[in-house]
Amino acid sequence: MRPRPLCVFCHNCLHIEYILIVIALATILFTGFFKHRAVLSFDALDGEFMSLQEAAGREWQTADINTPPRIFSALETSFFPYTYFDQSLALKVAALRTVAPDALPVALIHLQNDIHHRQRVLLFSYDSLLYFSAILTVIALFVIVAKRLAQKAELEQTRLLNDEQIKLSRNLHDGVAQDLTAIKAYLQQGDSEKSAFYADRALSEVRYLIDSSRITLSGGLESIVRDMLAIFGQNYGISTDFVAASLLVQRLGSTYQTEIVRIMQEALSNIARHAKASQVQVKFADVGDDLHIVIRDNGIGFDQEAQADGESSHENRRHWGITNIRERVCAMHGTVQFIHDGGTTVAITLTHPVS
Repeated sequence: MRPRPLCVFCHNCLHIEYILIVIALATILFTGFFKHRAVLSFDALDGEFMSLQEAAGREWQTADINTPPRIFSALETSFFPYTYFDQSLALKVAALRTVAPDALPVALIHLQNDIHHRQRVLLFSYDSLLYFSAILTVIALFVIVAKRLAQKAELEQTRLLNDEQIKLSRNLHDGVAQDLTAIKAYLQQGDSEKSAFYADRALSEVRYLIDSSRITLSGGLESIVRDMLAIFGQNYGISTDFVAASLLVQRLGSTYQTEIVRIMQEALSNIARHAKASQVQVKFADVGDDLHIVIRDNGIGFDQEAQADGESSHENRRHWGITNIRERVCAMHGTVQFIHDGGTTVAITLTHPVS
């Protein structure tokens, strides 16, 4: 048995974006707390500065000239947090002992300005930490959104792949498998003509499934439809015509394009197997903000197909195909009509497909 990896190294457990958020939130909390305390200390120090300035003259005038005034001890104690890491500021505080009494208030004002400068530097450091934490949070949120979008795209791709696998399985079961069963039955009866017919039809179906599975959305929907019709005509010997009179189709999203391609594949597969048509026409046209898609064949028509085709498997396959087309059109909030007038016309209307 393979040992399980430690959780910290597990791909599903280690999420750097959540670690960044935790670090950012912790930094914001601690920085906010210490910044608040620093602001309170600044205010208290300013009040103490005013008191020291008022008392400086009196202390100096009443003190013995050979005895250091008490004011210097108070200054050194109050300014210690600023002078501990700033040697130049410490020297300025010490130099106050040599300042003349009448110049001491002015010297204190200059020192206060230096202290305010140090306070601004300290506040800027706190703000920088807060900005850095905000940037970390934004990065983490961006990573989370990017991962969610990637997961959504992956799930959509998996869903499409599953749909294709199901569609391929159904096509093989309802189409090729039934033709192979018919070939076996007619071979046992010694009917080589019907065996050859079903063999040709199964071969065309397999070729069409293989060729249509190679179609991608990279070339644009119109190009895809042209390729599909070329492959369809080549495999089944049916003449095809494509009329593109739409600007909306060039602005469709990938979801709409994918659904339309699947509808086209389903419709063409039904025509090849059931319509006995010699010609197929596909038309894209804009009517206001709506996109109209028409797929028309000159075959025997739906009702006649139902009467002419006695095999229940073929009947189920055709009805399943129509149901699949309806479901895909409904998913795009559109409508579909199946018109039977000497052939079959699939008329699809997509309302406002481009927002």
